[in-house]
Amino acid sequence: MQATLAGVRRWETEKMLGNLRADHSRTEVADAVAAAAAQAEWLRLNVRELQTELTGGQNVMAQLAHARPTLTQLDAFLQAFTPQIDAGDADLPLLPCEARLDHDFFSLEVPLDPEVLRARHALKLAQWQAETEPGTGSATAQARFVPLRQQVGALEERLRVLGQRGGDPLSLARVQLEWRLKRVSARVQAQPAGTGHAPAGIPGGRG
Repeated sequence: MQATLAGVRRWETEKMLGNLRADHSRTEVADAVAAAAAQAEWLRLNVRELQTELTGGQNVMAQLAHARPTLTQLDAFLQAFTPQIDAGDADLPLLPCEARLDHDFFSLEVPLDPEVLRARHALKLAQWQAETEPGTGSATAQARFVPLRQQVGALEERLRVLGQRGGDPLSLARVQLEWRLKRVSARVQAQPAGTGHAPAGIPGGRG
């Protein structure tokens, strides 16, 4: 009986973590594609402006030599990955992940079973180490997530104001890129340890 209950709980836990990993992988790729699209838009406008300056006699060949191949890399990345994602996933709300870890769910109601006791001891030890190790633990992740989410909100307000005031397209694209990158950072901090990893770098950096 005890072994059966332990097996059920293990299966349920593995299924829960598997679903979390799948969700995080999906949004991770969507975030990367959205950030790449924002960077490509900013670079396109920047290249157009540089070309105008070049026509006017300004020495901007070095900037163009960097921007053009970076834009080509981004376009290739977007062509390959955009069809594979749901663009709406990149705009999902930024919420701290709340995995189901309540005592009632994981309680096996047979606390004296040696295997259960050893498993619980190992879990508590791992949790304690995670909480006490510098730079890790849910409290630290939450402390990092909250200011990032606030910065995302501030950038959203900047975008709204720029749009109302008729800001120039290059400035709007720059803030849009910054907003996307900040959302990526916030999403990474919202992931519980062991269910995700930092997203792959956007081709070409920020240009």
